[in-house]
Amino acid sequence: MCIVIDAQAARATAEDVSAGPEQPLSGGLGASGFDLVPLPVFWSVLALTVIVLLALVVRLMKVEAL
Repeated sequence: MCIVIDAQAARATAEDVSAGPEQPLSGGLGASGFDLVPLPVFWSVLALTVIVLLALVVRLMKVEAL
């Protein structure tokens, strides 16, 4: 395996960083990211996705069994 490192990156020195305080969301869509989609819509889409994926797994398992 060959690793290529840019010459500028090879000469660069590491810098220490520290975490600052958490910043509030500035999207203007609500107080939090949870306000983007109503909870009933979220859970409905999640449940439908799980059902579709399970159906796909069952279908693929039937094909493998043949």
